[in-house]
Amino acid sequence: TAKPDTRLLHGQSLTLTLDGPSVGSPSIQWKSPENKIIEAGKTHSVSKLRLQDSGTWSCHLSFQDQNTLELDIKIVVL
Repeated sequence: TAKPDTRLLHGQSLTLTLDGPSVGSPSIQWKSPENKIIEAGKTHSVSKLRLQDSGTWSCHLSFQDQNTLELDIKIVVL
């Protein structure tokens, strides 16, 4: 699990977890620093990090009432 501005080594694993109170059943999408959209639910894992995985990862929540929320975390791969 990563905290903001986490520094990890090339080849290490990464798990991003959305943790918080359950409010409704939002649709959850993760977006990689390469702008690749990943449907992953509350958790997204990368088994072997690449240098291209450095940057901002985003978690986008869409609620049934049309409200949205986006959370970002910066990861640095060394």
